[in-house]
Parts: sequence; structure tokens; C-alpha cells
Amino acid sequence: MKNRNIYRLVILLVLFLTVVVSIYSVMVTRQFFVGNNVGQLEPQIKSFGVWAPLIIFGLIFLCIVIPPFPLPIPPLEIIAGATLGLIPGIILVWSSQFASSLFAYWLTE
Repeated sequence: MKNRNIYRLVILLVLFLTVVVSIYSVMVTRQFFVGNNVGQLEPQIKSFGVWAPLIIFGLIFLCIVIPPFPLPIPPLEIIAGATLGLIPGIILVWSSQFASSLFAYWLTE
């Protein structure tokens, strides 16, 4: 039982640090959500090319797993739809919210 808790703690720490470093690097280079509207954020997200879905996924994941994180999810959902299209945007948002909810549930087990 003790080994399982240590294993969970290590996994949580590694995932948390990975997400935090990724999000921090994005936010430092691109002043996100500071006086910008969705129309201004869409080109910035698109500028990441193939990494844009991963960045959106990471931001939504971070917002759900860490509730006091100060990023609003609805603009991220709109950006996902505008950047990827309707169906891929829906799939990305749904899968990121599903994965983060499962991860939060797994942590409480």
C-alpha cells in the first residue's frame, strides 16, 4: 500500500511539473489572456502549428485538475473550435476534459 502511494505521488509530481513547465513556457512567450479576446488568441494558438492541439489539451487539463488556476475554460473551448474546426474541436475539448476528470478521480482513490 505504501509503495502504491509513493508511485502515485511520483507520477503526479512528474505530470504536474511537465504541465507547469509547458504552460509556463507558452505563457511567458505569449502573454495569453491579458487583455486579449478570442479573435486575438486564435492566431497565437495557430502559430504553434501541430503543437496547438497539445497546448489546448494541456491548458484545459491544467484548469480542471488544478481548480484555482486562473485560466477560463470557455475561451479555450472557442479557440479549439476556431483553430481545429467544429468536430475536431469538440473531440479535443471532450477528450481533455474527460482525461483530466479521470486523472482527478484517480488521484482521490
